[in-house]
Amino acid sequence: MSRVTQPPVHQQVRSRAHLPSLLGLSALRPWALRPWALLPWALLLWALLLWASVALAACNEDKDALAPARYVLEGIPQPIWDSAVDGGFQYLGEGRFISEFGVEFFWRDGRFVNADGTMMDLPASAREHLESLGIYHQPTIPPTLSPGKTALVEEAERIRRGLIGGTLVFEWYPPSGSDLPADPEAALDAIERSAFAPDVVVYLTDPASSDPRIQDALMRDINALPEVQFTEFASWDKPAVIRLWLIDPIQSDQIVDKLREREEIEEVVATSADFAALTALLRSAIQPR
Repeated sequence: MSRVTQPPVHQQVRSRAHLPSLLGLSALRPWALRPWALLPWALLLWALLLWASVALAACNEDKDALAPARYVLEGIPQPIWDSAVDGGFQYLGEGRFISEFGVEFFWRDGRFVNADGTMMDLPASAREHLESLGIYHQPTIPPTLSPGKTALVEEAERIRRGLIGGTLVFEWYPPSGSDLPADPEAALDAIERSAFAPDVVVYLTDPASSDPRIQDALMRDINALPEVQFTEFASWDKPAVIRLWLIDPIQSDQIVDKLREREEIEEVVATSADFAALTALLRSAIQPR
């Protein structure tokens, strides 16, 4: 019958004495095995975890910054907004936006509108610069261009492609008495922008400029005209103005005749260009290389 024998007591003590070496703590003094002695290691581990979480959050922020905004994914263009003056804005969904100061605006029927339904203005601080670029209003669903405007835009783009590809020479000389730029590139830009400018501008009287009820009634009447494609009310000017884009700019004079006798209106001006003449002017200035 076999018997299990225990090692001598001095060997048992020696085995327990080698426990730190088995745990990889042979370099530590016995006092280092006390719980409070592990505090520096715990703090180091906490710092590493904190750094990792901050780095991960920064990566996620960079990824979010590069991702398209939610409203862009819903097919809404970016509103023109002066963050330096008006602060930032947030999209709340379903076409609703709000600024950091609590001002709400909306994307409705292809237009940016204020909470009361009026067309949203361009930021006053950037208006002059934007209008010099041919931008007269907040982004909208692009208007349908008339055949004359379409031909002008297509000719301008054809010239640009020819200049880039080296197949055309643009010998530009402004017509006598014209306010078109002498610089060929600037002239090409100005001529193309004219296709997107308003066709008629209505200047309101001083009483109408300060009475929203008169403005709303006038806007309804103008928008009901069959020649009108869409309108924009601009309240920053004195007097206030209504800009009209027509289905066919040839009808500009007819619209002027219809509106000029209304008592709310100070003046009506047809601002549409002769697009056929501009197209012919561009074609006369190009030569094959």
